[in-house]
Amino acid sequence: MKSFVITFIMGFWMLVCHGQQVIWNKVYPAPRIDEAHGIVKVDTNHYLICGLSSWAGKQLRTPNLTPSQNHSGASLTRINGKGDTLWNRNLGFYGGAYGMTLHTNGNLYIIIWQQRLRDYTFDDRQYLIKCDTAGHELARKEIIVNGGVRALNIGLFEAPNGDIVTYGYNTPSTLGTSQCDWLVGRFDQNLQQKWLQQYNPRHVFPCWCYASNDFNNRILVSGQKGQHIAVLPVDSNGITRDTAKVLYTSPDNAGIENVAVQRLADGGYLASGSMNYRTYAKYILGKYDDQYNPLWERYEDSAGLGAVIPTINQDGSIVIQYGSDRVGQNFLEKIDSNNATQWIVPLGIPNLTSINGYYSMAYNPDESAILVGLNWVRVPPPGTGPGTSYDYLFTKVAQMGRKFDPVALPNSTVAALSVTPYPNPTSGVLNFRGLNTPAQLSLVSVNGQSVGQWPVLPGQALDLGQLPMGVYFYRLMTAGQVVNGKVVVSQ
Repeated sequence: MKSFVITFIMGFWMLVCHGQQVIWNKVYPAPRIDEAHGIVKVDTNHYLICGLSSWAGKQLRTPNLTPSQNHSGASLTRINGKGDTLWNRNLGFYGGAYGMTLHTNGNLYIIIWQQRLRDYTFDDRQYLIKCDTAGHELARKEIIVNGGVRALNIGLFEAPNGDIVTYGYNTPSTLGTSQCDWLVGRFDQNLQQKWLQQYNPRHVFPCWCYASNDFNNRILVSGQKGQHIAVLPVDSNGITRDTAKVLYTSPDNAGIENVAVQRLADGGYLASGSMNYRTYAKYILGKYDDQYNPLWERYEDSAGLGAVIPTINQDGSIVIQYGSDRVGQNFLEKIDSNNATQWIVPLGIPNLTSINGYYSMAYNPDESAILVGLNWVRVPPPGTGPGTSYDYLFTKVAQMGRKFDPVALPNSTVAALSVTPYPNPTSGVLNFRGLNTPAQLSLVSVNGQSVGQWPVLPGQALDLGQLPMGVYFYRLMTAGQVVNGKVVVSQ
């Protein structure tokens, strides 16, 4: 594959607010549409970013289409901790990579939206691909919705038992073009489809569907329902016995976008979204108890455009990013579990007027994080004319906190499985007390690097003598349940 020499424009902003600091910002000035959609941490100093880029694309030029309508390619980019690009790979598709997760088995799972050209028109197709961390494809599965209706899968995550859950939306022909269903699918690690379900909350287009892990191996499906934020819990088979529960209603009937409902570290749920209404825009946050009763709600009038799905920390604090076209700036805000703002810091990117500045964050053990997304450059003067390009955008920020993993929540059946490794520390041989069913063990070093996976049977000892001395984090998965912990290997 042709190599690309990539030059970045780098700006340094040492922006400090209550200890918060932007370490660096980098923008790749693209010739047309280039977007970074997801990021994962591979090891101590390396990250992978999925998205769409013209510099990794097939560079197809089609008559009667403007440059912005010509295809970019689904891409995978590797960077180091300084934001330097090590390589950028074409994943073999037109369109883009819209979501990615690094599985405990060491492989990447990526959602691809492919736009295939037929007589100068687009044919939307969705793929779930499995590849290694070098970008080599291992398997591919087309996600097909009955009836051939338009679908868009926008994200995925790893379920507690190792399955892959995808989520998005589609437009059924029975509802016409103005309404959508939420769309959720479940696949095993070899991309075999277990189920693909459509849920009809009867909301209007455009819509949003988000899904995340909850207690008891359930899935929280959430999205827009008219001028509302709604949530629908489903079981591991995609079955629900409820109707979509409305958590938040727009006070002035404005449309809500970028909707997500997530489990909170201290119990209950966090609902979030953003609103664009004529001349103003706002972001929404609400905290709710286990019965979905509101504890507090925030309707932030000064937010500007494009709040992106927030990240929840172990202490219950919330980190949210939003942009403002009025000041051409993106901001990062941290809010504690009681709805008090801890800090707000500008992210330092000039001329940013994107409604979705940053899409994803990768957390580090030192509580820093790398954010990726796009920089939307508009025709001057600001606020007039369409966007002229979308640029790759990388930013590293210090002191974010420690990210929360809802799979390991206390008092859930996921955490209630009583399995203990012994002896711990161990000189190599490890047993598991309380294990009654076959399980899969994954080990990760303190630097965040996967060191291996092993099948474990009840009563069977595991030999870890080949591992270097040190501390390892383990994840034991059995019967749809997960136990997380730490084991020390000594001589």
